[in-house]
Amino acid sequence: MGNRRGSHDFVYVHTDIPAGMTIREWRTQRAASHDRRRTAARRSWLAGSWAWLDGPDGARGGAGPRAAEDRTRSRASRPAAGTAPRGAPRPRSHKMTTEPEHRGGSVYLLHFEPGLPVTGNQVARHYLGFAEHDVDARVAQHLRRQGSPLVAAVIAAGGGVTLERVWAGGDRGFERRLKRRHEPPRLCPRCTRDGLTGGRGPLQPTIA
Repeated sequence: MGNRRGSHDFVYVHTDIPAGMTIREWRTQRAASHDRRRTAARRSWLAGSWAWLDGPDGARGGAGPRAAEDRTRSRASRPAAGTAPRGAPRPRSHKMTTEPEHRGGSVYLLHFEPGLPVTGNQVARHYLGFAEHDVDARVAQHLRRQGSPLVAAVIAAGGGVTLERVWAGGDRGFERRLKRRHEPPRLCPRCTRDGLTGGRGPLQPTIA
């Protein structure tokens, strides 16, 4: 065919190209046919998708038909604007963080006689506790070995347990402050009377 560039492109010898059609004409025709097939396929896909969403009865919103009562549900049964949807978790209450600690209980001090050896040369002689309601009922629970394991161990070893002091109106915060001092003999009237405080005077803590 030579090296000269004519006014028409060369004709490919191919069964897809009609005789006498240039490559440019064939490409244009093929692109137009491809666009038409793609458009038809997209329309078919969209039609099938809408049919799947609508359901057989034309009700929008899910695969398959909705129940008749769902379509006829009145607006009164729907949640009002600004309310949480049905089944949503309820917000946590802030009662524990906004209300002050309960101060209607009592802090009490128990004395062990004899004391209970614990570790090394240390002997446990006291127990500080908190009773929310009745101190006598709480002490009776200790004596039945249903309270503190330390008190239960003293009773099991044959020791005696006596209630020596009560701070009425104390709370658990006051109980923790007394325990952090690590000076129960100075809080115990029996130990201060018997001179078991190491020469130090008794403590008279006040409930803040």
